[in-house]
Amino acid sequence: MNEIKNQFISLTVCLMAFMGQSQTDEIQKFYNNQTSPFLSATSEVLLIENIPLERLYGEKEYVICPTIENVDLYNSRIHSKDDMVTGENKSFFQFIEVEVNPTSRNLLDTKGIQIPSFIHDKILVYLPKIDVEDLEKATIHYTLRSDYGVKESSSSVMDEKEEKSLIYSEGFEAHSLPSSEFNTSIGTLNCGWKDVSCANYGGSWSAWCAGNGAGCNTLCSSYGNNMGASFSNKYYVNTSSYIDLWLKFYIYLDLYDIGSNDELSRYYDLGSGSWTLSANSYTSSSSLDEAGWTQQTFFYSGNHSNFAYKFYFYSNSIGTSTGVYIDDIEITGTYNNTSGLDEHQISEVKIFPNPTHDFITLSVEKQLLGQPYSIFDNVGRIVSIGRLNSTQSTVDLTSFENGIYFIQVGDNTKRIKIVKL
Repeated sequence: MNEIKNQFISLTVCLMAFMGQSQTDEIQKFYNNQTSPFLSATSEVLLIENIPLERLYGEKEYVICPTIENVDLYNSRIHSKDDMVTGENKSFFQFIEVEVNPTSRNLLDTKGIQIPSFIHDKILVYLPKIDVEDLEKATIHYTLRSDYGVKESSSSVMDEKEEKSLIYSEGFEAHSLPSSEFNTSIGTLNCGWKDVSCANYGGSWSAWCAGNGAGCNTLCSSYGNNMGASFSNKYYVNTSSYIDLWLKFYIYLDLYDIGSNDELSRYYDLGSGSWTLSANSYTSSSSLDEAGWTQQTFFYSGNHSNFAYKFYFYSNSIGTSTGVYIDDIEITGTYNNTSGLDEHQISEVKIFPNPTHDFITLSVEKQLLGQPYSIFDNVGRIVSIGRLNSTQSTVDLTSFENGIYFIQVGDNTKRIKIVKL
């Protein structure tokens, strides 16, 4: 690792000639971070040259995962050669260390793996067996890394050193699934994700993998065979005013154990319009299987203008079990104060009553008089605007649907959560 860091230092002057300072800083962070294992969350993502690099809990090295346009088509392709009779599972993902050269770069690019320009030796990638076999056919040298990703964290290990602001929250209490707030797919079985009240971590509802469609079994009983179903937030969450994002959610996992490759995969989009697969997946061999509700946390280093998430559930033809429930999804971040206001000024916005059935009062200090305010729904769309003409301003929310909203005073102050009942 010291040799690699020395190579980086020698390249820094050249990189600065055609890269921005922020990119150079991220590359420096890439090398510095790998001197010690990551222990603050389930995984960490670092974006360099618009390429996400992920590091799993307990690991030093970063890994590059596939970035794709269409999640359903991608999963259909990688599962197409699975044979449950013989047990041949070519959709099984592996961590491999690949020698980087023009041939490997070009072939990996066809598999959704882009390698940053500053990497010239080796890189860890995450690929299904069907694609690893294509590397073998092209005589590309690689080493199987079965030692990577085995230090699984069974619970939330979120680092709380910095104050986090709540940016987005979805507990399936105010929004149905499916609905206009989500994009969904139900696969050839005609069965997909649905909000249900039979299991939940908080509130009364959660998202279950197999409740929507004519091909589903009895509600909350078990998922079906041959599923391929997903859901994602329909609208980007605007995260441009924050740095160092955290995605958190609670998961209840119970998958079929014998000879099965049933799996929950998670994808994310940081504003590129494409989906990147996380190297952290959930199968019956996961420590979370039949462990009850467990919170998972994922750290996204740096500033990202937008964020979207997608959960994809796959099942084969062998057997079924209860399935997967997801609840209380949150996105938080550290507010990036570029307004010139000090922390005391930013914090002097008080809202009451909160929760509310109809009206709220905004109580502010005199220095905020005349400032505009905006109210956002929980996907970041502006639903109301106004201006603070008094230190005690009343805002009418009677026409708002029940749910979670956020209010922001001025252009750069952090958002405050409002609950409409």
